[in-house]
Amino acid sequence: MKKFFKSLVAIMLVAMTAIAFTSCGIPSDYKKAEANLKEEGYEVMVLTDAITLGSAEALYGLERGDLVASVTGMKDDDGVSIFYCADKDAANTLYDKLKAEFDEADDEEKEDSDFGKSGKVVWAGTKAGVKAAK
Repeated sequence: MKKFFKSLVAIMLVAMTAIAFTSCGIPSDYKKAEANLKEEGYEVMVLTDAITLGSAEALYGLERGDLVASVTGMKDDDGVSIFYCADKDAANTLYDKLKAEFDEADDEEKEDSDFGKSGKVVWAGTKAGVKAAK
């Protein structure tokens, strides 16, 4: 009986850990990220048209159509930009560009910065900005 309960507890811990890790990231739907930021009091700008996204694509060396949407939120000194890519290759390219910029930043800037990638979503911003988008 003890072995059964130990196994049950272990299974529950694994399940709870998996749920915690999957529910803590940037939303894969840009509308959800927009709603989260607005709920936290951020001023939000969403871009989904090809013309404005084309500027960001050119800036980061992406192909036309690689970006599906961009969400930017600002509040006081905190902010975040989230890029929704058409595929993982575009996300990897964008992530590599942002990583190069991050590596060149001074330590003080790095201290309060957060950037990352999950699937086709890439983000960069202050720690508070990224947390608000989650």
